[in-house]
Amino acid sequence: MAAIVLTVSVVTFLPVTAIDGAKEQALARQEHAIAPTSKSPAELAEEVCQAPGAIRDCEAVLTKQIAEEGGHPKKPEPVPAADSRNGSCNSDWRQCSDNADLMNNFKDSSRSSLSCQYAAKKLAKYGAPSFPFFSFSNFNSGNDFVRTGQATLVEPDAEFQNASGTIVHIVVTCKYDLNSQRVVDVSLD
Repeated sequence: MAAIVLTVSVVTFLPVTAIDGAKEQALARQEHAIAPTSKSPAELAEEVCQAPGAIRDCEAVLTKQIAEEGGHPKKPEPVPAADSRNGSCNSDWRQCSDNADLMNNFKDSSRSSLSCQYAAKKLAKYGAPSFPFFSFSNFNSGNDFVRTGQATLVEPDAEFQNASGTIVHIVVTCKYDLNSQRVVDVSLD
């Protein structure tokens, strides 16, 4: 049985690897060419399939793929957005436009998440709770954080242990005072 699985894996893996390698070689040749090539897809496939270890029917497979890709060029990758943490909201939460701006751009916003996590751990009665890596990242839209100085953060995927030792999912809601930089209230639902 193991020999069959191994044979099927090798038979499946080698053609895919050869096609991928042939594509990479063809692309590398195209990138390094000074003038655009006037070769047909069949000529390009024949050139690439001369490599040792090429798959059976390599030319037919590559001719088809090259022709298809030539008719459907890939779209350029989107340009990544500039880091918006360099504005005035970066250092002063009062300058943020709304809750999302504050949570995404204010440099000390992670302090609120960590403080809420620590306060919630104090409420655990039966062992240490666990939180997702990016905990307390849920919040309401609007501008009430900036307007009131109170941020309400929610963690819907906290895991607490109950009296019988079972791990249960708990929604933790945390109110954080931005002025004093401390947790005002934590509730478990």
